[in-house]
Amino acid sequence: ARTVGQIANVVMGLLLFPVAKNSVLTACFGVAWEQVLYAHTALGAAFLLLSCAHAALWYRVYAEQHVWPRDVLRVPMAFPCNGPCDDRAPRADNFTIQLATVSLALALVAMGGFARDSVRRRCYELFYYMHHAYLALFGAVLWHAASAWYFVAAGLLLWLADRAARALKRSETMTHARFSKLCCSRARHGIGAFWFGAAALRPT
Repeated sequence: ARTVGQIANVVMGLLLFPVAKNSVLTACFGVAWEQVLYAHTALGAAFLLLSCAHAALWYRVYAEQHVWPRDVLRVPMAFPCNGPCDDRAPRADNFTIQLATVSLALALVAMGGFARDSVRRRCYELFYYMHHAYLALFGAVLWHAASAWYFVAAGLLLWLADRAARALKRSETMTHARFSKLCCSRARHGIGAFWFGAAALRPT
């Protein structure tokens, strides 16, 4: 169970590399960030599967300790016990287990369900805002797994740097330089005319 959890941490750390628009990795390999989103999707599915396997293996241990399903969301828990274990009294104070359980359940709905192509193509805003559940998931995992930051820190720092660079880019004051006409198309029967253009902007 612990091994599967550590593998899930590794996959979680790799999750953020393909989504950074200002990534040195995509620059080195000469590919756009959109071209590697398939890797983000595959890694996301792998992470959810590994996380469910990690939980299932621990639930088997709970069953062996005769605390299933009471300990799934109970705080304090009876296992693992802190102090005398002969009376099976709930003394375990590691509430991060329940925090990770709830966060994983949220991620299964928000990212396992609402990130499907059928939802993303039809309701992008729903997909986009529901995908922010990863903020709770990353926080819960970093709190729950003491060594998770070894694997997650690099991808998380790259993502934060990318978001900062994009925020600075959006805050620049732009000046209209020119407006070029690209094409012109007349509607049928001479009812109206439509034309399309492109604006060229430059930083002030």
